[in-house]
Amino acid sequence: MSWIFLLLAVVTVAGQLFIPRAYAAPAYVTGSSDPDAELSLWGIENGCLNSALVHHFYVLNAHAAMIELIGGKRVLMRFRGDCQGIEQYGFVHTAQNNRVCPSTNAIRVLHTGARCEVESLEPYHENRQ
Repeated sequence: MSWIFLLLAVVTVAGQLFIPRAYAAPAYVTGSSDPDAELSLWGIENGCLNSALVHHFYVLNAHAAMIELIGGKRVLMRFRGDCQGIEQYGFVHTAQNNRVCPSTNAIRVLHTGARCEVESLEPYHENRQ
């Protein structure tokens, strides 16, 4: 069974504003025989994502967001713990050194100012059933 989330988020990356839009979130699965090779296909090097590849962010739930890359690939960005208010208000993110890195980046929830740490970045695959 797949869940459809109505995602509303206003997001900025490197000064660009992303307009809210509805998006059906498919299930995600990970796994590969060579994880490092797979990660580089998604623009993830040394655990960090090149922010120049980012096209849009979509909030999936209080625990994760999906990053759509230029070219159509997607990356799952998991948050450490609950990111309260993100589904209702959206978030802003400022890339440091043109990279999104779990160890050093966080996002900020609009209206509340809550800071949510990025726990991980991983390839986002549609579950084909």
